[in-house]
Amino acid sequence: MLPTFNAEILKDTPTECYKLFKNRVIKITADGLQEIEYKDLHDKFVWKKHIIDFEFVDIKEFKQCHYYKFIYNVSNAQSEPGRHMAFITAIGYLLHNLNGRENGQAIICYDEVITDINIPQGGSGKGILAQSLAKLSSC
Repeated sequence: MLPTFNAEILKDTPTECYKLFKNRVIKITADGLQEIEYKDLHDKFVWKKHIIDFEFVDIKEFKQCHYYKFIYNVSNAQSEPGRHMAFITAIGYLLHNLNGRENGQAIICYDEVITDINIPQGGSGKGILAQSLAKLSSC
């Protein structure tokens, strides 16, 4: 005899991605970021377990931050700008929660130079990339 809760849950759409931080919601579109206060969601609701356990801080000079420099270096952006764009596009795809199983694409990261299979060298940033994606994934 519990009442039915018919509220709409905030979800990603084909053109919008939402990241829920402790202090605000970030709406990401092709035009950029928009900060939204939780109180301004009005008729939309969020699951508490989907809130990322960090406060969002907008950095206007994002090209100076460590993570941007990491992605720039790992993708060899100075020599291959197209590869850099592919890398950040893949990150955006992986962080968007709309991608269903029937239309999903695999993103495969591997070392450019293959080392001895019995003694892997690593150090190319795959683990750091995976950890950063896990921190920003809300599910």
